[in-house]
Amino acid sequence: MIQKPKWILVFSSKNEIIVHLIKSKLEDESIPVMIHNMKDSFYHIGYIELYVPSELENDSKQIINKINV
Repeated sequence: MIQKPKWILVFSSKNEIIVHLIKSKLEDESIPVMIHNMKDSFYHIGYIELYVPSELENDSKQIINKINV
């Protein structure tokens, strides 16, 4: 039986541009990324979250730390 990956939150921000920059960098490193937009579209409050498979959490965090956001 194929097991579905468990997704782990690795980054969140109010800045959509930064989130998409990090998403692109992770995908460049062949890390699958899922975005969960928690921002309210009318009031523009809340966060955008990036999730990766749990087995890639450490690799993802190292890449994010190198970006210096």
